[in-house]
Amino acid sequence: MNKVLLFLLTIVVFNSQAQVASVVYPYDKPMAETNGKYKTKTFFVGETRDFKPMSLKAFELPKSMKMNIKENLMESLIIIKEGKLEVSINGQTNILGPGSIALLMPGDKLGLKSQGAASYYLMQYQAKNKSELPRGTGSFIKDWDKLEYKTHDKGGIRNFYNQTTAECIKMEMHVTNLNSGIKSHEPHTHRAAELIIMIKGKSEMELGDSIFRGQTGDIFYLGSDVPHGIKNIDTEQIQYFAFQFE
Repeated sequence: MNKVLLFLLTIVVFNSQAQVASVVYPYDKPMAETNGKYKTKTFFVGETRDFKPMSLKAFELPKSMKMNIKENLMESLIIIKEGKLEVSINGQTNILGPGSIALLMPGDKLGLKSQGAASYYLMQYQAKNKSELPRGTGSFIKDWDKLEYKTHDKGGIRNFYNQTTAECIKMEMHVTNLNSGIKSHEPHTHRAAELIIMIKGKSEMELGDSIFRGQTGDIFYLGSDVPHGIKNIDTEQIQYFAFQFE
């Protein structure tokens, strides 16, 4: 029988936290930490314009690994990278594959079980200004296989959601397919911070006065009002998550 891990998602607040840097975070750069049977990678833990703290990690699970969260203390976004996960939120269970997501609100219960070897990203965050929060959104999942794919002249898009959450005035997520050799758009800015997670292929990101390159699994963090623009430098379509939040 597989051991069930019971743990809490806890908040560690420091008197002073470093700002999350607007750079590329390669998937293979953080050293994996082994916690019993599973491994974790930490890309960043810090402060942004709207959140303190905010963190992004990856979890790599062996076959049939169970993880139960008795009470989620922070709003949490799970993005499945590889394999399949059985995801239970407050007792309602779905089996989700790569590209699927689960958005978990504070106070809800979460259970995960890998169907085979599986991995996922976990982003957690807490708003600095609680007085502006709408606090009207419940936890939900989005199944990659059930999302409509729409083509356009530069490639295509899958829209996940665009709404308020318990910690965000705005949170919008989509996946872009971008054709070879072109830019998604010229460098631009916006109030919301943004994360780009590379699902497939090689890209080049203009970020402020710097240029960074990323490939499958890598993450770009784009801070609030930082000029940015992504280009496909691969020989075929690339695919990436893009989500904005404030």
